Amino acid sequence: MALAGQRLYVGQTCDMPNCDFYAFSEDVADVLGFVFAQPGWELHELASRPDSPVRVLRSSAEASDAFDYLHEDGLFHIYSPDMKGYVVHKKILFKPGAVPGASFRFSTEGWGLIQLYFGSLRPNQGLRPSHTNHNSLARARKWSASVPELGDPERWDWSAISRASGRLNRFLRNRAVAKHGSRPILPGAHAALLENRFELLSI
Repeated sequence: MALAGQRLYVGQTCDMPNCDFYAFSEDVADVLGFVFAQPGWELHELASRPDSPVRVLRSSAEASDAFDYLHEDGLFHIYSPDMKGYVVHKKILFKPGAVPGASFRFSTEGWGLIQLYFGSLRPNQGLRPSHTNHNSLARARKWSASVPELGDPERWDWSAISRASGRLNRFLRNRAVAKHGSRPILPGAHAALLENRFELLSI
């Protein structure tokens, strides 16, 4: 079971709401540019740095300062006010000594959040796929009693969530110049692939 706020790589297609795709450095910048061009859209870190609050990013400049496109997975949730509902930044306490010098972090959770996970380049291995997805109302209803701190799934506007998710996935499909199986390959990743700079990883 993967609840809202948990990391999930499940799909092989780019059908709404799931889309697995390949993005290299400049592709990530293009996707972020699209995200921040949408009115009200913001990115919440999936998990904060130790002993730090969740960073909420509202511009490409903030995103470029937040993570290294090439060497670090960028794991985020998309939220906008028209999706309604609410976002929970849940505090996670570390077991003593589990993370030297730190005692906690926060995770971002919410029934209607849209996952946007950027896969990074693994040295001597290849490029990991990037990923989008979100819950359905039916699935949120099924698990809502198990996670009461996330509130009532009915408070979310699921039509707005589907529209936003579809808009993002259409952008990804339209930007693609090739496919690996059914997964779109964005231009920067495709150019680097042709130069034999890396292989494409399946997970």
